[in-house]
Amino acid sequence: MKKILAAPALAITLLLGLSACGDSDDDTIAIATTHIDAATAFSLDLGGFNHTDHSFDFALTTADGTPVIGASQADYKVIYIGKNQANVSAFSLPWHKAVLCSNAAHAKASCTGKLIETEPGKYQFTPDSKPTSSWQQTRLAVTVVGALAQNKPQVTDIDKPAGI
Repeated sequence: MKKILAAPALAITLLLGLSACGDSDDDTIAIATTHIDAATAFSLDLGGFNHTDHSFDFALTTADGTPVIGASQADYKVIYIGKNQANVSAFSLPWHKAVLCSNAAHAKASCTGKLIETEPGKYQFTPDSKPTSSWQQTRLAVTVVGALAQNKPQVTDIDKPAGI
């Protein structure tokens, strides 16, 4: 009788032991993505902006919402646009200033910066130098260029933190 009960107990122990060893807790699901050089069109959605170091987050997606990957190696242009504080005089003219951050060899950029992919289709840009703090009405325009397409640049007002 002991032999009859020992065989099923051994089988159950082996099954439980093998399933525990072979089971992985990594239940990640592969997400469909499009490489920036294969995308025929994509859009850029600006996320959060850090007013301390002028870094910001953005997402690149195709028209159907597929994340666009590989942009950290692509050409980009980040333009910070601002106006100096007003001079109060009879002849004061507010001049706009701009700082171009780019990794493109042909662009004469004032700064470069670091563009990293934080997760598929999501990026963070941190400039190596930031625009002057005396600027008012600061705006941002971002363009990322792939082999077949680039996003439509949009000028976004970043002068005030969200919610103010």
